[in-house]
Amino acid sequence: MEAIISSLVGYGIIVMIVLIVLMVALLAVRYYHVEHPLIEQFKAILDQYGLVIMFGAVALSIAGSLYYSSIGYAPCVLCWWQRMMIYPQIVILGVALWVGGFSKQLRTVSLILASIGIVIAIWHVGLQSSWGLVSGIPCSATGGISCESVSFRIFGFITIPIMSFVVQLFISLINGITFRNRS
Repeated sequence: MEAIISSLVGYGIIVMIVLIVLMVALLAVRYYHVEHPLIEQFKAILDQYGLVIMFGAVALSIAGSLYYSSIGYAPCVLCWWQRMMIYPQIVILGVALWVGGFSKQLRTVSLILASIGIVIAIWHVGLQSSWGLVSGIPCSATGGISCESVSFRIFGFITIPIMSFVVQLFISLINGITFRNRS
């Protein structure tokens, strides 16, 4: 069962990576003022369903983090910090869905949380990838899980911090694109 869920998570992360590439391309195309029917259709989909897509990504992310914790993958300190940036998103996005759209304040808080989460995730990936970073967090000294240890890899490259990075970047890009389309 764990292998099936991990594979589904991996495929979901890969789909998000593909969508991130498309969103970055959309931003680049918008910068150069290029118009194409597929680009306009993609922007329209994000405008109409972006909030629901973000809510779904966050809900699945939270469910995934709780699932992996429940089967024995204890989170390290940096994992907890990343969770602290994503867990409130379910409330923020839920309120935005409830009231029918993002207010400027909700959008700002969502972007700030996701941005902080991205920075923490990049740092965490760096620790796990031997980029020469020093954690400064006494994870293993207190009996906890070391932030440098990799619990598992899906498809050989997707780790928990990479999952966090992808989800938070995904949220930020949709948030930014839909905001720019409304301004």
